[in-house]
Amino acid sequence: MGVELADVETFLAVAEELHFGHAAERLQVSPARVTQRIQALERQVGGALFERTSRKVVLTPLGSRLRDGLRSAHAQFTSAMDTARTSARAVAGPLRIGFTATTGGEELNALVRAAERAHPDIEVHLHEVPMTTPFDALHRDEVDVLVNWLFPHSPEITLGPPLAEHAMVLLVAAGHPLADRTAVCLEDLADYVLNDMPSLRRPSGDPWFHPRRTPSGRALRLWPVTGLGDALSQVAWGKTVHATVTSMRRLVGRSDVVFVPIDDLPPVKLGLLWRTAHENARIRALAALAATRRTSDPPSAGS
Repeated sequence: MGVELADVETFLAVAEELHFGHAAERLQVSPARVTQRIQALERQVGGALFERTSRKVVLTPLGSRLRDGLRSAHAQFTSAMDTARTSARAVAGPLRIGFTATTGGEELNALVRAAERAHPDIEVHLHEVPMTTPFDALHRDEVDVLVNWLFPHSPEITLGPPLAEHAMVLLVAAGHPLADRTAVCLEDLADYVLNDMPSLRRPSGDPWFHPRRTPSGRALRLWPVTGLGDALSQVAWGKTVHATVTSMRRLVGRSDVVFVPIDDLPPVKLGLLWRTAHENARIRALAALAATRRTSDPPSAGS
């Protein structure tokens, strides 16, 4: 059994006060609890630490040596904890924000400008991360916060406040049967093959932006692609269609691909994500700003 910090602090209090009752008052516990902890520590050490009579309490030679050794170690521990608490509360310092080609748009720029105005002591550093593996940078501690789509990922990732909502659209070839439609529905997608990036999966195994089945239960046929270039080539060729968000428009400057709104898939939220264990004051400050800056992208924006 390991020694508990409370046992160490109790021993040091008694060693300084040389009085079990005074140590109990200082620690705000009962005298009986002090006695229990000292006895537990003596069992761990294997010898008596105090000589206690009806009139006085004194350290044994073993107790004196332990006191001298623990004082320095406890002081270092306390100093390290104080430093960590101060760092966690400090807003000043660097903040690395990750984004992908589809998530680093106007919303991120507006948030960064707001952060610079509200918290000039925060040093914002922007880092583009791969669109197909955006969470890797978080897990490798290369970024502190990720601006990405707010799909559940894992218990160790906190989903922060949304910055915006983006409507869902379907990318099809210019000559595709769906190209002239004003909108499509999820049932329409089952008649065609959809691009799929296997690395982008929800915990359920579903692709990020759509389920595996239509509301009537028809399975969606998926075609694996390696990245955006591959996806667009497959679409332009007419081999596949691609379900995505309206922010993809700024990356697709080609006349052979058409955007058609999907009217029965909900908008996708864009927001902040971070590793829960790495949360600090800078992340909280950014999240607080993000919570006040949410915008909506109308469904017709991608048509």
